[in-house]
Amino acid sequence: MLVGALPVTGGSDGEGNLTGITDEDAAYIRKRIVHMGTRRHPEGWQMLTQVAY
Repeated sequence: MLVGALPVTGGSDGEGNLTGITDEDAAYIRKRIVHMGTRRHPEGWQMLTQVAY
């Protein structure tokens, strides 16, 4: 499980510099963000779920 703010990148170029994500990648990620409550925080949080590479 990963917790907190996570950088999302498109990978790296030939020189090792991080690249951005495509519009399709962003749409894929947005579809998998859901509002879920926890025992300690029933009001809920935005959580990224069901992502596969």
